[in-house]
Amino acid sequence: MSRSNYGAPVKPSKRGTHRAGGVTAGILATCAIALIVAIAIGATVGGSPDRPAASQPSAQPIEYTGDTNEMGMRVIETPGTAQGAATASSVKVVGATWALGDVPIDVAVRPTWILENTGTTPVSIDEPHAEVIAGCCPGALTVDADELAPGERATVTFELAMHEGMDGWHDMAVHVPVGDDTLTLAVNGYFS
Repeated sequence: MSRSNYGAPVKPSKRGTHRAGGVTAGILATCAIALIVAIAIGATVGGSPDRPAASQPSAQPIEYTGDTNEMGMRVIETPGTAQGAATASSVKVVGATWALGDVPIDVAVRPTWILENTGTTPVSIDEPHAEVIAGCCPGALTVDADELAPGERATVTFELAMHEGMDGWHDMAVHVPVGDDTLTLAVNGYFS
């Protein structure tokens, strides 16, 4: 027995710290399991900072076109899919966003967009330019016409070629000045 400050004996508590420690250990174990499960779920759905969860790996086989780019890299058929539509002035693009999925490094891909003048007057097309949202190193952009008559089409091509050290998630907007407006297209993919 011990004594209180007032001199009266104090009985020790029958509630021992052993039982309270067991409850605390149980709570900590439950939290640890929940954390492990959360990490596992995040890894399963691709929730790493390098690859957005919404991106899906491409299941398409690699097909070489037979071309090589200016850096000597082999060109492959563009993987993934182009979806959505974009319009500026009277120019429309179906398949405005290329979701490439997985793209190997040390090869070149050339996503393309077909611009169509759906209006009744000619529309000028100026030099397209890329805006890097994530990743790096936009390649060359080309457009095969500088004006579209009503009903005419033009093709915009964007070459992407990543090598060692440039791997990871890349997301880019492609801005094409058409008439007095700007058409915005997009391409993204995970290079590895």
